[in-house]
Amino acid sequence: MDFSILFLSIFSNFLHVSSDTTGDWKTYKGDIYSIHYPSSWEFNKGGHMNTHFILMSPTESTEDKLSENVNLIVQDMGNQPITLSQYVGLSTAQVTAQLKDGTILLNERKSINDSEYHHLIYSGKMGDLHLVFNQHVRIKDNNVYVLTFTCEFAKMSQWQTIGEEVMKTFSFN
Repeated sequence: MDFSILFLSIFSNFLHVSSDTTGDWKTYKGDIYSIHYPSSWEFNKGGHMNTHFILMSPTESTEDKLSENVNLIVQDMGNQPITLSQYVGLSTAQVTAQLKDGTILLNERKSINDSEYHHLIYSGKMGDLHLVFNQHVRIKDNNVYVLTFTCEFAKMSQWQTIGEEVMKTFSFN
């Protein structure tokens, strides 16, 4: 089973962005799920790197090396049913195997809006960037939904709150 798609969320060639939580929030509502995000953020319907969508905040600086973002990747498990625990076990093994200096910072089961998910936060180096990945992993109808907030490690305190606020609004319709 190929779980490398999990790491596609860490590569980004997007506009460089920063956080602005002062405006109103918008809602994207699809057939299966919805998510709320600050109106100043850009919503891009997926396709790029197998994402269903990518949310990016306004540009902070042209010198930024990474665009802080929230994205969703959905993996259809087809005829290979998998439990949340099995998927998270495989994913956490990849953190240390595929990321330079990969470290698990948080690994726990949670529930929000009557929906169970696994909260995984990990960090590692990709090239010259030290990144943090904050993920909510859910399984519904044999599909794995991996919602990921990605930011530079040095900017985690600046971005952590807004990233988590956006991710907590994700829900199935």
